[in-house]
Amino acid sequence: MAGFRDRAQDLIDLPVIPYPAATLVIDLGDELVVDHASGESKRGSLAAGLAPGRVRVHGRDIECLQIRLSPVVAHAVLGASSELGGTVVALDDLWGRDAERTQEQLRAIGSWDDRFAITEAALGRRLDAGRAVDPEVAFAW
Repeated sequence: MAGFRDRAQDLIDLPVIPYPAATLVIDLGDELVVDHASGESKRGSLAAGLAPGRVRVHGRDIECLQIRLSPVVAHAVLGASSELGGTVVALDDLWGRDAERTQEQLRAIGSWDDRFAITEAALGRRLDAGRAVDPEVAFAW
């Protein structure tokens, strides 16, 4: 888990580097835009699969929280959504109202340590309530 803040007023344009984990980005500002190679643009909080293709993040005055989840944990936390495979999905589509509630809590807190604690608790609740991975799949991963 990592917190990012860039108060520059110039446009920030970053390529997303593929990583062997599902990635959650919780937007704590109002300017984060993610462009996917498919031509889709998403605003706000999102989840990206293991091989999301060419993805770029851009905006001004960015503040966000990035969480990397192993595929085994992502299965339970994200609901094992098949549409997440090689793309980017709005977190609202996966978590519904919980995504908005968590984002509101995180925005209300200024301390990164408190934000990490809130995020860890939210992920823990989703992990406990989620579907377990078959032991063979977990072992293979």
